Amino acid sequence: MSHLMPLALASYRRRLGAVILTATASVVHAQAASELLPEHAARAASQATGAPQEPDRCVASASRLHRVNDSVLRAILRVESRMVEQTITRNPNGSIDVGLGGTNSIHFPELARYGIAPGHLLDGCVATYVAAWQLAKSIARFGNNMYGIATYHSTTPHFNQRYQVLVFNELVRLKVVAGPVRPVPPLQPAQTVVAGNP
Repeated sequence: MSHLMPLALASYRRRLGAVILTATASVVHAQAASELLPEHAARAASQATGAPQEPDRCVASASRLHRVNDSVLRAILRVESRMVEQTITRNPNGSIDVGLGGTNSIHFPELARYGIAPGHLLDGCVATYVAAWQLAKSIARFGNNMYGIATYHSTTPHFNQRYQVLVFNELVRLKVVAGPVRPVPPLQPAQTVVAGNP
């Protein structure tokens, strides 16, 4: 039975690429994904769909496809980009985060296997489907709980806990969960100083 798992995973990956590309066919037209540069992909997306659309237009369908909670997905998109489709963030480690879901450049090689170039992530629907797929993978690996959800961002304990608070606060703002927003831990963990040692 275990020898069938790689085949099932490969089939799922092919379907994922096909679904994302089918959902965005109007964006990329007949061009191959590798032909579009990031700035051209954004222009092609706006030309193909007409006037800019609501950034969360694909949250419900992406959530259904990848079987993730749409409110959690929406909260993640708000944390990552404030729902601004054209978001590109440079990180201190030299990587970049692109699009609504803040997809990190570490994932670009894997996405390229599905025909998704970094510029495609500047389209809200593409970014949302990719984010839902990544969230589903995180939850499958680490559990359907706040830790598992926050592994979308990081498995490092401090960064994971901070991300849990950020997502929780967005869920409060969306009125999905009750309660006050929580204080957000600092981006960098506090340094422990031992008496007598700087």
